[in-house]
Amino acid sequence: MAYISFQPSDFFNSLLWTGTGATNARTGLGFQPDLTWIKSRSYAFDHVVQDAVRGATYQLNTNINAGQTNRTDEVTSFDADGFTLGSDGTEGVVNKSGDTYIGWNWKAGTTTGIDTTGSTITPTAYSFNQTSGFSIVQYNGNDTAGAQAASPARVSSMER
Repeated sequence: MAYISFQPSDFFNSLLWTGTGATNARTGLGFQPDLTWIKSRSYAFDHVVQDAVRGATYQLNTNINAGQTNRTDEVTSFDADGFTLGSDGTEGVVNKSGDTYIGWNWKAGTTTGIDTTGSTITPTAYSFNQTSGFSIVQYNGNDTAGAQAASPARVSSMER
């Protein structure tokens, strides 16, 4: 049997909660998440995906035709043991009073040491974890066909 020096829950964990309609700190992850994906279990609301590289209030829109929106009333911060939700007054997709939710959370980790060898696009921000094999990379495109950003396989000089 192979031995690993970590537990999968060191890098991924989920939380269930019932919305309060008020500022709501969700704790118990065991780490500060770098990516949080929230889905209502009560209704067919849009998915909410937010990451620490982009900033807690910037939401990636995965199932509608808008790449990113700034939502200051949904996930408001990534905290040492979870994240904080705002009042969610606009749409009720993460914290509507009485509704139930699930949040899937990933830890990336470090923001230094990425290897951009062979890249033609320089990352503007990133967070990666060599051990878990998870990374978030932000870059500005250069409008050139075939341009490449640093790939997750080159995020560190450490061997797996």
